[in-house]
Amino acid sequence: MKKRLTKLIFCIALVWATCLPLYAQPPGTQGLYFDGVDDYASVPHIAATSFAGNANYTVEMWVKLPELTAFYNLAVKDAGGGALLTTVFTISNTGVITFATDKTGTGWEYADTAPGLIAINKWTHLAFVSNAGTKLIYVNGASQSLSLSGGGIGAQLTAGASTQPWNFGINGGFGGGFFKGQLDEIRVFNTARTAPEITSDMTSITADGAVMFLRMNDSSGQTITDTGTGVNNGTLGANSSPATDDPLWSLRVKTFGATGIGSLRQAINYANIDANTNYIDFSIQQDGSTSTISTDSDSLLVITNPVIIDGYSAFGSSKNTASFGSENNAVLKVELNC
Repeated sequence: MKKRLTKLIFCIALVWATCLPLYAQPPGTQGLYFDGVDDYASVPHIAATSFAGNANYTVEMWVKLPELTAFYNLAVKDAGGGALLTTVFTISNTGVITFATDKTGTGWEYADTAPGLIAINKWTHLAFVSNAGTKLIYVNGASQSLSLSGGGIGAQLTAGASTQPWNFGINGGFGGGFFKGQLDEIRVFNTARTAPEITSDMTSITADGAVMFLRMNDSSGQTITDTGTGVNNGTLGANSSPATDDPLWSLRVKTFGATGIGSLRQAINYANIDANTNYIDFSIQQDGSTSTISTDSDSLLVITNPVIIDGYSAFGSSKNTASFGSENNAVLKVELNC
């Protein structure tokens, strides 16, 4: 079954009273969307991406959330028992970003930012740095003031390296706290990155020396390609077979143009390649005015596979309440199961 899409209109003016500033976002046009129910991704253990409690390492990622209504797990490397290190990165429902570690049986050390650092539907770059065990968190390249708490402050410094996988979107062996939103450009370094290095990583499309670099540019299939020096590919969900716990490949619209990189046409063309459902995100830099995405009426878009076209993912958007057929009416979310 084929469905044709002729024009998509954003009535962002309904919710924006003033122009919104431009904001940073990942350099590519693809990523992963997690539903907040059971989705997660996993990368197998290798020694190059496992660290002792007193080691130097950095984990970076781009994050975009549609809401802040729950406690979300971004990534975890569970100890799996023994006197080993568990590492967890989270975001709370108030926007507190946490870097937590635990040496099994000795209590947790939590390093928390101030609340309110995450904006809804706006890409945010996060970097979690361990400098010989001292925790640092960078948000969009800026180092944050942190408060330490927990019953095991300092105890993790003598923890050994975990032999468990990296899990994204779920709290590892503990389960729960599923992430809802998008992740992109995940890097793991075996060094403590500096602020200038992190800022450079934000706009780079190369590994920059990372031992793990998940560019998230696969757009179909079950494999997440690792182009870091470790070359250790990840998997959607529990295994290589499609299942309900798989996150969706997300395709990013970054331009109002009818064709080309970052266009809606390109996103739909990629979605048509994947037999499974894809998620189309809108991350267009614009001034807040009502905007029309051109689809070139001489060559209408043809949708052949299941896809979620989520206009509500645009920064500043909210559900349209205008009556059907009114001047400012728009359909901001379209879901087709072809």
